[in-house]
Amino acid sequence: DNVIRAVPLLVEEVKKLKNMDKIQLQQIISSYNNLEVLRETLNYIFDRLKSLAENNLRQLVKEVGV
Repeated sequence: DNVIRAVPLLVEEVKKLKNMDKIQLQQIISSYNNLEVLRETLNYIFDRLKSLAENNLRQLVKEVGV
């Protein structure tokens, strides 16, 4: 996400966290799975790039007539 959009969203999320008690915050931290988040993110990026590549290839075929 663009930094201009991301920073205000992060500020709002931090404000929500600020009002939580320590136990709730610890539960959030303990349930966070960084490897899973990275896996999901990379899969999303891969799928998006694949889709863009396929669409661009289709467009090129239409233009060139191959």
